[in-house]
Amino acid sequence: MTRNNELGAKVANFLKQIKNRRLLIQTHDIPDPDALASAETLRVIAREFGINARIYAHGFPHRRENKALMKECKITLRHIRSVVIKNPSRYAWAFIDCLPGGGNVTLHPSAPGDVFLAIDHHVTTKVSSRLAGKGVYIRYPSAGATASILGRILLELGISYPPRLASALSFAIITDTQDFSRVGTKDDLDVYSALFPMTNQKIISRLRNVSKPRSYFSTVHKSLANAGFYRYVSWVFIGEVESGEIVAEMADSILSCERITWSLALGYNSDRLYMSLRSVKAKARCGKIINKLAGKGVYIRYPSAGATASILGRILLELGIS
Repeated sequence: MTRNNELGAKVANFLKQIKNRRLLIQTHDIPDPDALASAETLRVIAREFGINARIYAHGFPHRRENKALMKECKITLRHIRSVVIKNPSRYAWAFIDCLPGGGNVTLHPSAPGDVFLAIDHHVTTKVSSRLAGKGVYIRYPSAGATASILGRILLELGISYPPRLASALSFAIITDTQDFSRVGTKDDLDVYSALFPMTNQKIISRLRNVSKPRSYFSTVHKSLANAGFYRYVSWVFIGEVESGEIVAEMADSILSCERITWSLALGYNSDRLYMSLRSVKAKARCGKIINKLAGKGVYIRYPSAGATASILGRILLELGIS
């Protein structure tokens, strides 16, 4: 991934710079295992540098697997609305699995402040123009998961870590890369292998076999019944959902269909549209396509099957399919 402990040195220098401040670690909205495990790793690293850090996000996970991860691995998540800052100079921010100004993170009014760190493996997330040149950015597209980056930093710094943290990172890596079948690289496998001796496999087993509510299977049934296919693209309009997590999960599910290389899932909650685009191609730029559509003003106040067809048509054009 890097040479001469470059990642660890960057994070260490940042933490030394903010030694007298409190660190606020923020993930993207409604964090997934990758964001949760990565944020907890940075919190543990910061503690070794004598820094008090807490993890925040806008919105809590709804999926039982993600809730179980927080319970099993003792990850405490607080809502960003609970942050009260009277003196910004006493605080520093860190953004994990997202970038400040990105479309998937709701910032606190005081964020990102004058000193911040951002660690992400997504290459298509744009840095806000007003923040360009500010902060410390660590972006490694060669990693299939942000947990691989934080795991590497943890190992480079030689910080001792408990089995619960190794388990959280390992679970994050295998879920974000789908057992190394999607965008998983040698970097991910190297970190996963290094963490393996300290990983509690009983925790991993419990996380991968969490019981699901009946409503989940109703959603799966509805999604599969409404799934559409054209050439090598599959899509589904789920309808109303509790959160965007199920949308991403359904996109992953229909992507596993034979001869399918792209999948799209959409759902809505109130007037918010959730869209998830997936691909089996390692060099696919799903985020870039979604951002491009957003830039063209793709906004639907009352999502419907007809709206899905409109978005699908635009995506097919982006993929060069007619």
